[in-house]
Formats: sequence, C-alpha cells, structure tokens
Amino acid sequence: HVGVAKLYTDIVNNGYKILYLTSRAIGQADTTRDYLRGIKQNNYQLPDGPVIMSPDRLMASLHREVIMRKPEVFKMAALRDIQRVFGTTN
Repeated sequence: HVGVAKLYTDIVNNGYKILYLTSRAIGQADTTRDYLRGIKQNNYQLPDGPVIMSPDRLMASLHREVIMRKPEVFKMAALRDIQRVFGTTN
C-alpha cells in the first residue's frame, strides 16, 4: 500500500514498536523478512520488527491462505496469544 512505509516509520518515531504478523509458513521466514526489508517508498523503508509466522508447514499454510482464503484463522489466534503474553491495559 502506498504510504505504509512512512506511516510505520512515523509510528516507530512516536515510540511504538512494530510487530509483523503473517499467516505464511515458518519455512518462508527468510523470504518474508527479505520482502519486508525490500519495501522502500519515497526514501522510507519499513522499520525493523519481529515477524510472527505460522508454525504450520508450507502446504497447510498455503491451503489456509489460498484455497480456504482464511488467513485470519491463524492471525486471530496469534493475536490472542500475543495479548495474553503482554496482558491488557486499557
């Protein structure tokens, strides 16, 4: 998306941390990190941050993402786990 690199950079510059979440298989970790590092828009680059990936094998992840079109199944569960780790503060 146009402008996402600047937006994320501005967010980090305001003191927040970026966490990337993808339903891609863990076997695609290097490719995914390289892809994120390669996003450059108008002198902005995506900030560094941990990449949370599906522990599933490639075929299971592809089936969920491409055939079922339900990447949110993994992402919602992962976000709940992350919330439990850091707790809730309102």
